[in-house]
Amino acid sequence: MAYEANSGIQVANHYGPRDTGTSVGVERTTKSLNVFSVEITGKSIQESFVSPFVIPQGAKMLRAYITVDEAFDAGVTGLSIGEGDDPTVNGITFTTELATAGTEDVTTLLTGTWDPTSYTDRASRIGIVVTGTPTDEGLATITIEYLYKTRDDSNWEPDPDTFPDYPAQA
Repeated sequence: MAYEANSGIQVANHYGPRDTGTSVGVERTTKSLNVFSVEITGKSIQESFVSPFVIPQGAKMLRAYITVDEAFDAGVTGLSIGEGDDPTVNGITFTTELATAGTEDVTTLLTGTWDPTSYTDRASRIGIVVTGTPTDEGLATITIEYLYKTRDDSNWEPDPDTFPDYPAQA
């Protein structure tokens, strides 16, 4: 929660996080444990848009959860989030999990280099692939815990091949 500090000299400073709406990123970091979360809505998957975020090279995914606040329309038959050039190979794919509200452990759905027995082999931007015909209905948060600890900052430079192709805007 953001708060305002007023020094009494007609200067105000704001400290802390601000709510900006749809979000993606590292939610919390405790030494080597990181928590990545992405909020998706019916509108965002209609546009195949996810905020830019990079999963570093050498990250090891541990657990994944999905919290569906508002069920998605039956027209959405699949949703994959993962490496930008092909989230269906290295990432997580949902089929029936978006249809009902609630929280579910979906660790078994992690595939490729995102599988808990593997490590990411390159830094990659997050991408999204949707199958079916989405509507404006739906709100969910995908949360993935992963281990990552290195002193090499170059592991965050995303592979250009992982940049998703966004549809042209009208």
